[in-house]
Amino acid sequence: MAEDITTVSPTTFTTTCGYPCVWSQWFDTTFPTLGTPGGDSETYNNIRAEGHDICEKPSKIQCRAEKYPNVSISQVGQVVQCNVAEGLTCRNEDQSGKFPLCFNYQVRVLCCDENLCTSKSTTIWSPWYNVDYPQFGPGGGDNESIKKILESGKHICEKPVDVMCQAVRYPGVPLSELGQDVECNTKVGLICQNKDQGIPPICLDYEIKVKC
Repeated sequence: MAEDITTVSPTTFTTTCGYPCVWSQWFDTTFPTLGTPGGDSETYNNIRAEGHDICEKPSKIQCRAEKYPNVSISQVGQVVQCNVAEGLTCRNEDQSGKFPLCFNYQVRVLCCDENLCTSKSTTIWSPWYNVDYPQFGPGGGDNESIKKILESGKHICEKPVDVMCQAVRYPGVPLSELGQDVECNTKVGLICQNKDQGIPPICLDYEIKVKC
C-alpha cells in the first residue's frame, strides 16, 4: 500500500525472515508536461526506461512533491495516484484551478531481497550515487569517494565489500573503455583528477554504487 510519510530515518532494516529491506533513492525521471493529456509520470516503467535499477516487486512506496518534500502527498492539494503496483501518476485533467498543472513529483520504493532469506550473512547493492560534478582546471575532477558520499548525508556503509563505477553519460560501459585514468575501489570509492587525463583534460561525470 502507499505511504504518505515523506521522511524516514533508517534506510536499512531486517525483516523477521532475515532478509534485508532497503529504501531506494528518490527518483525524479520526468517533468510535468503541459496541456491535456499531460502531467507527471514516475511509474516503474519510466524509471527503468531511464536506466535506473529498481526491484520488480517493491514492498512499499513513498511519493512526494519536489517543492514540498516534507508535506504528505495527501495534503498537497492535487489528485495523484501513488501505488506500490505501478508507481506515481498525476494527470493535469484531474486537477482544479484555471490552469490545472501537476506538480513535479518524486518516488522511492522499499525493496526486499527474499532470495537471501536463508543466508547466514547478506549483502545488498546500494543505489547509484552521484554527489559531485566535475570541476574545471588541473586541480579539478570528479569526487565520488566514500567519504564525500557520507559527508553529503547519504546512507552508505563505510567499508563496502564491492564497488561499481560508471560514467553517467555511458551507463554500462566498462571504465577501461572510456579512455580516462580513474581510481575505483572499495577503500576510496571513485576519484577522477583532470591532471591525469588526456585531451580534453577534464573528467567525465561519474557515479558509483557499493555492496554492503
